[in-house]
Amino acid sequence: MMVRFLGSLLLASILGLGSALAHSTKEATVPEDGASLDAAPSEVMIQFDEPATLTRVELVHSNEGETQETRLMPPGEAMDMTHLDAPDLGPGLYTVEWRAMSADGHAVNGSFSFTVTGN
Repeated sequence: MMVRFLGSLLLASILGLGSALAHSTKEATVPEDGASLDAAPSEVMIQFDEPATLTRVELVHSNEGETQETRLMPPGEAMDMTHLDAPDLGPGLYTVEWRAMSADGHAVNGSFSFTVTGN
């Protein structure tokens, strides 16, 4: 009886540990990944499934073979949705590359892209 109880306790703690060590993941972005926009967005947003602290955000602009990188300054606190002011964006393909620190202390990163067709 004691062995079964200890086994159940061990299983419960392992399952609980798995959820406690889960990393923050990106749930949504504005603009949406792959979006084609007639006008440039005024801001870029990244939504996480749990609070995360952005440590680096870069906006990479590709247009007719030229590439330009702009560093967007993220807030220094953990949030589940982050709003970043976008600079004046002209036509072209934009890739947002980001890095963040999950609530569990692990680094996560990702990217998403959108296209501005007009200005």
